[in-house]
Amino acid sequence: METTEGAIRCELDPTRTPKSVAMFVGFATGRAPWRDPRTQQIVRRPLYADLAVFRAIPDALVQSGCPLGDGTGTPGYRVPVEPAADDRARLARPGALLLARYNPPPNRVDPSPPPPGAVIGSQFVVTLTDMSHLADQVTVVGSCADLDVARRVAKVVASRERPVRLVRIAVAP
Repeated sequence: METTEGAIRCELDPTRTPKSVAMFVGFATGRAPWRDPRTQQIVRRPLYADLAVFRAIPDALVQSGCPLGDGTGTPGYRVPVEPAADDRARLARPGALLLARYNPPPNRVDPSPPPPGAVIGSQFVVTLTDMSHLADQVTVVGSCADLDVARRVAKVVASRERPVRLVRIAVAP
C-alpha cells in the first residue's frame, strides 16, 4: 500500500475470507468492475489509485478506499460481512486490515441504503490499536506491518497538516 507518506506492507489471507480478499484484490488491480460514483459508468480500472486517506484517528486507525474521497462513496454495491472464528484475536492486535462497515448517516435518512446485511464495500481500515469490539461487524482481510508509517499518516491526516493520498495498492503474485 503506497501512500504519499510511505509504504505500508500488508499480507492478505484468502483462506479466511476468500470472497472479500478477491474483491479487495480486484479493486486494487482493476479486475473487479465498479460503478464510478461521479460518472455512474461501470469501470474496470484500479479503484485504489490516487485516493484520499479521508479518515484517521491518531493511534487508532487510518481509513481510505472511498471513490469519492470523503467516506460517502461505494463501488456501486456492497456484500455481507465475511466473519472468521479468530477475528476477535486478529482485531485485538494493531495492524489488522479490515473492510469497513456501512453505517447510516447520523441524523438524516440515507436516500440509497444498501440491502439488509450487505454492509461491506471498498473502504478499508488499518488498525493501530485493539479493535476487537468490531468482531463479527467487519471483514478482516489481512494484517499490515510498517505501522510507523500508518501512525504518521494518522497524525498528518488528523491534524489536517496536509492531505495524504493512497497512491496505489500493488498486489504481489
